[in-house]
Amino acid sequence: MGLVETETSKPRSGTKALYGLGAAGESVFGTAVGFIFFYYTAALGLPGSLVGTALFFGLCAAAIVDPFFGSWSDNIRSKLGRRGPLMLIGGPLLAISMALLFMPPAGLGDVGTAVWLGAWSVAVRTFVSMFHVPYVALGAEMSRDYHERSSVVAWRTVFGIIAGVITTAIAYTVYFSGEGGLQQADRYPGFGWTVAAMILVGCGVSALGLIRFASRLPAPEPVSRPLLARLPGELIESCRNPAFRL
Repeated sequence: MGLVETETSKPRSGTKALYGLGAAGESVFGTAVGFIFFYYTAALGLPGSLVGTALFFGLCAAAIVDPFFGSWSDNIRSKLGRRGPLMLIGGPLLAISMALLFMPPAGLGDVGTAVWLGAWSVAVRTFVSMFHVPYVALGAEMSRDYHERSSVVAWRTVFGIIAGVITTAIAYTVYFSGEGGLQQADRYPGFGWTVAAMILVGCGVSALGLIRFASRLPAPEPVSRPLLARLPGELIESCRNPAFRL
């Protein structure tokens, strides 16, 4: 598939930092997810089997929607570039759904609370895919130089590690400090909203800050077939790749 050259440039350190902020938002999500199982079992008293089943549906959703968002972002035509629109939508939706994951209404009972967890787990995994898939693709497109691409990945990795450490520190020093802090259900909603704010800042600032750069990157030739019509063939093509199957 041919490329139409618009404008290419070596990404500056500021651009790489903006890109790294996206990984920071994702890392906050990944760290916070680690508290979900304990919250619903130890703090809310749900059976582990119900919690595990609800979270399983979320993971299944990620497997289904990843190829969908990948194909969609590959063929978006907009002034914001190919990746920007989905990142701008996915980041805020991820933040909101993450907060609601930590706020099940009282009085739902075990089954109702498990349904709440399952529904928002599916939403969270869907929206993180909506941001993550075009985000990672954008990183690979920021430069054609191997060393520059490695530098972009390094920025992404460092920001992700720092954000994960900060999230953990906030959790154990602010919200769950003291003996039995993790077992206090009333402490989790505040943690959820803090996590949501951090995700919104990281993913939102990253997406907004990269719009101008991303809109100037080389664009592929448009694909005329509708998304749902071409997606099965693209999945088959991907499965022919040994590395992908592994």
